[in-house]
Amino acid sequence: YYLKKARPSLRIVLIEREFAGFGASGRNGGWLSGGFGWSREKYLKNSTRQGVTAMQKAMAGCVDEVIRVATEEGIDADIRRVDNLTVATNPA
Repeated sequence: YYLKKARPSLRIVLIEREFAGFGASGRNGGWLSGGFGWSREKYLKNSTRQGVTAMQKAMAGCVDEVIRVATEEGIDADIRRVDNLTVATNPA
């Protein structure tokens, strides 16, 4: 999207590695989430607390960006923002 916006003359093609619909493009459960795929602890093994916190904030911002683009481009994506509660299950 952003590449085409920056360079409208480009012709862009995306090709699935295995076959059409094989990867994540074939598993759309209709979720738009800025959450982690794994626990924060897993990410902390290769980063710092500040790095993981920055990544979490950036991921949350992606949700806002998708909603902004859909609205700006007139895309009926049937997006409904709902609340999400994250709780601690052990001492911080």
